[in-house]
Amino acid sequence: MKSHELESLIGFLNSISNLCAIEHADRSRRLLRRAVEFLRYKHARRGQLLPLGDELEMVEVLFELARARFGEQLVASINSAEYPSESAGACFVPHYSVLAFVENAVNHAFENIEPPWTLSVEVSGRESGFGVTIADNGIGFEPEPYLNGYHAPTKDDGARDYTGLSATIERLATYFGDRHELRVASSPAAGTLVELYLPSG
Repeated sequence: MKSHELESLIGFLNSISNLCAIEHADRSRRLLRRAVEFLRYKHARRGQLLPLGDELEMVEVLFELARARFGEQLVASINSAEYPSESAGACFVPHYSVLAFVENAVNHAFENIEPPWTLSVEVSGRESGFGVTIADNGIGFEPEPYLNGYHAPTKDDGARDYTGLSATIERLATYFGDRHELRVASSPAAGTLVELYLPSG
């Protein structure tokens, strides 16, 4: 999405939000404001290096929007209490390198399966870094081709598919090299489990 298109869309959403305030539709106004916040983060901060805490805040925003969309069908939770967002040893990550896994689960993991659907994000402190675990009970997929680079995007593909799995893995590898760890386990019977180790400092 081009920057002027994004700003135009955000302008429309802000106008709707203002109308909700006039009509006292408080929940609708909050959700619109959250959608604006999410869109700004996703597109305006592209290519930046950001605190992990910023990604985790957007996970909470995405979960709020997803709950509004799916209602009681989706049980989404995040436990980031162990992440010290103000700590000097806080972790920095490439933009959308954690959130992409979560958004892909929201958009694709639960296609053609009966609810209830579960999606959780857990953050844990580890030696010299943090672990992030993303788990769902969705349809699963075959991760090996992506992890082994068979679907690695070209430069142009990466621009079009910024939030895709291959592009996300590439961003993590480019920034962290061999200092990070990524494991993905997935099957139709058990959903998908993504485990990330991200070094701090």
